[in-house]
Amino acid sequence: MQQTAVIYTRVSTEEQAKEGASLEAQERLCKEYCIRQNWIILKVFREDGVSGGKIDRPALQKLLDYVSKNKGKVNFCLVHKIDRFARDLSIHAQIKGRLIKYGVELKSVTEDINNTPTGKAMEGMLAVFSEYYRNNLSCEVSKGQRERVLQGYWPFPAPIGYLNGFRDSFNGPIKKLKKPDCEYIKKALEDFAIGILQTPADFRRYLNETIKKYKWRKTPIAKQQSFNILYNIFYAGYACLPSLGILQKGKSESMISLETFQKVQDRLKENSRKKYKRMPVNETFPLKEKCYCLDCGYKITGAYATGRSAKYPFYRCDRGCKLGKRTKSISKDDFEEMFVIYVEKVKPQKRYIKLFNAVILDYYNKKINEKKNNVKEAEFKVNTLKERQEQLIDLITEAKQKGNSQRKVLYENKLDQIENDLLSMQTVKKDDEISVSEFGTVLETCKQLLENPIALWKNGDIYRKIAIQNMLFPIGLQYNAKIGFGTTEINVAYSSIKALEDHQTEKSNLVSRPGLEPGTICLRGKRSTD
Repeated sequence: MQQTAVIYTRVSTEEQAKEGASLEAQERLCKEYCIRQNWIILKVFREDGVSGGKIDRPALQKLLDYVSKNKGKVNFCLVHKIDRFARDLSIHAQIKGRLIKYGVELKSVTEDINNTPTGKAMEGMLAVFSEYYRNNLSCEVSKGQRERVLQGYWPFPAPIGYLNGFRDSFNGPIKKLKKPDCEYIKKALEDFAIGILQTPADFRRYLNETIKKYKWRKTPIAKQQSFNILYNIFYAGYACLPSLGILQKGKSESMISLETFQKVQDRLKENSRKKYKRMPVNETFPLKEKCYCLDCGYKITGAYATGRSAKYPFYRCDRGCKLGKRTKSISKDDFEEMFVIYVEKVKPQKRYIKLFNAVILDYYNKKINEKKNNVKEAEFKVNTLKERQEQLIDLITEAKQKGNSQRKVLYENKLDQIENDLLSMQTVKKDDEISVSEFGTVLETCKQLLENPIALWKNGDIYRKIAIQNMLFPIGLQYNAKIGFGTTEINVAYSSIKALEDHQTEKSNLVSRPGLEPGTICLRGKRSTD
């Protein structure tokens, strides 16, 4: 009986989704793979501009609903690469668990994953790569955003009433006022500041009435969007990063004065509307981000105790459960030392890590050679398409000069097709080039994470420490005074290596020691009575 498959494609940004090249390239390669495997394609699910670190993706949820309703009828879920499926270890495990529940096996066009011990280990490492890439990218993006804000630039998409895509004389990204949108928003903010518009609801209602009357926007302003406008100091000409407490005079043009903005904030306080502010990450207490009390389930947090001459950091349970041997709190040094001991305890044996790394390295050496060949092939196709593109441009110019509109339209249609193929092929080439260039760095970091995670943790900044904690323990850690640290789930790569350890142990138990006879019971000699 012919086997069946559903295809899942994803890009992370709306810009990529609008261009569509990567989605089309992923879909085309998945369909070609299905043809080679002689699989029937039941449905294609396209995820436009959604991060792989989220589980509530529209197309993904539709896919899971589809395989649930068609349980037993779908054999495979096919993706171009594992990182298209998920860039978070815990999310990867959750989604794959649901697929297995419905009898669906995950398959990748570019990676050899299967249900053998090596295949499972491979999938675990690939999931680690995806998680590392996402966490590392998030860390680097946060640093980049901080620097941008300190320079006065807004490192996020333009707020309502502004336009993206402009640069100042220093080549920094600036936002420009979008007319007539900015005029209506400015008037609404000024009217709110002086009390003509009494409440945030009045503010939103006024904007939506102008939208309905003057058509300056396709969709009405939602409740959350109206609050975003009211609370955003960018409209007063400032760049701000609340999570790090950074406020800087901005390079983009302001819509209202700082005085007007302050009046708006005063009015909001009068209306008892408080904006939620994410507490900045505390560098002193890295373990409080994802650590829970085993007794009550609440988070373990950090605080300071004031002594006669200094302040002393400690960890404590939010509900007041006992964490120390005799006290409710435990010192920061003791708590983090126990964490280090626990990580060393769950870390796989070094010889199995080396075996695992050897398997991964051998696999990727083959894959890297394939990628390099793919890059060469794609480069040849790109050059061929560019030559054809130039020829068609010349033919279009010639047809236009001769007044042959029919030929001109024919050539233009062909040119559109060539340009789409060119964009798609350039995307494939770029993906393969990135895979080749980044693999060495990612592999080395992952090896360090497997072999000596504590060194990375101790030497990293707060964001790196949290990223490593999340990678080692995807759903967090639990702790109480009697048991110490524990968790219900460890890193996929660690659990894969553990499976290798168990497999090797089982094999060694089945093989007798060479040169030894089976043991016999020693019997005391007795003279026969016969």
